[in-house]
Amino acid sequence: MKDIKSLKPRRKSRFYQGYMDTTTLKKLFESQKSKQVIFRSSYEHKFIWWLEKSHDVKRWGSESVCIPYYMPNDPNVHHYWPDYIVEMADGQVLLIEVKPYSQTVPPNPVLNDRESHAYKTYVKNYCKWKA
Repeated sequence: MKDIKSLKPRRKSRFYQGYMDTTTLKKLFESQKSKQVIFRSSYEHKFIWWLEKSHDVKRWGSESVCIPYYMPNDPNVHHYWPDYIVEMADGQVLLIEVKPYSQTVPPNPVLNDRESHAYKTYVKNYCKWKA
């Protein structure tokens, strides 16, 4: 599986994807202004505009923090790049992952066995968030 940092937007993706024009992003960390800011879904695109418009947000960065994590039954270290780091106006710093609600709750064990895509996605997300 490819690392998220190497995945670029695809024209034929079923998700709305693309690059943000960093010259229009006023609250983006200065260190990221020379890099491409990618959005991989319409949720992320809307969230970026919310960050830019919110008076509660001082500044933000995209996929700029790397967190090592482990998966069950896999001794290899994996790398998690949360979607956003956000510094709020009150000084609080948040790491934010933008996901549809369906990927944040355990799948129904009656409907999904341990081999299902929904189960594997949930376990992977849980391991990342626990780290």
